[in-house]
Amino acid sequence: MNKTMIFFISIFFLLISCDQIVNMFLGVGQALDSESPKISITPPENGIYINKSNITIEGQCSDNVGVTRITAEASIADVTAKVTEELFFKKALTGGNWSITFDADKLDRELKLWQSGKEVTFTLTCYDAAGNNMVQH
Repeated sequence: MNKTMIFFISIFFLLISCDQIVNMFLGVGQALDSESPKISITPPENGIYINKSNITIEGQCSDNVGVTRITAEASIADVTAKVTEELFFKKALTGGNWSITFDADKLDRELKLWQSGKEVTFTLTCYDAAGNNMVQH
């Protein structure tokens, strides 16, 4: 190879590198996802009671790019243990309904749910592919 050809190949790779750097720092090209997903919980109907088989939490989620995961954490005041369930989406959802079911026996073992007679707090966190999240109690 002669020196002229090596020079042009070097310039070509330099220009490609500069293009990638400009895209990364100036946001040109593919946009970055900085918007947090949204999550809401559907309140239970009046008069509903919890049976000893399972507890289902339902709601809606949305995101400008797509929700990839929802975690639900059950806790009781003055009890250090927590029970977590996760819901993963094979394909990111831009919006839709979701539900997560807790095994009431597991909640009772971990949180002493039936013995304590205390209120259970559910904390839900919705994640998108970029790692943005929203927490809902």
